[in-house]
Amino acid sequence: MREDAVNEMLINTGLGWDVIQTLLDNNKLKKVEFSGKNFYVRQLPVKQ
Repeated sequence: MREDAVNEMLINTGLGWDVIQTLLDNNKLKKVEFSGKNFYVRQLPVKQ
C-alpha cells in the first residue's frame, strides 16, 4: 500500500501509526521506496 493510503486507512479505522510501527518492528510489514514514494508491503516468510 502507498503511504498515503495507509494514513487514510488509519484515519478511517481510528487507529494510530503505532499499529504500523509494531508490524514493522515484528517484521510483518516492510517499508519499500519506489519512484520516490514509500510503500508498505507484507513481509512473506522465507522457506528454507
